[in-house]
Amino acid sequence: MSYDKRERVDILKSMHRLVCAMNDEEAYMAWIICIPDGADDAELEDIALHDEEIFRDACNLFNRLVKGYACNSGYCVSNRSGTNCKIYGTLGGKSNANRKV
Repeated sequence: MSYDKRERVDILKSMHRLVCAMNDEEAYMAWIICIPDGADDAELEDIALHDEEIFRDACNLFNRLVKGYACNSGYCVSNRSGTNCKIYGTLGGKSNANRKV
């Protein structure tokens, strides 16, 4: 998958903000192995534009972290709002994996 430069920067900044907002210390500790602790926008832009390996590693790690977080907290993951939304985790003590909403 190819992204233009602006998209790469926006993607990395968004992933960074989401991981920092997860309130999951294990996820954050894994993230800062890849992306520097307290990285600012300039550092994230530099990584996104000039370090293909770290950018790719961050994307792969982000996918694993979000999937793990979803399984533990039970929230919806979808590529489009309202279509084939998968609920990961449990709601009301019952597994809702692959439930369409």
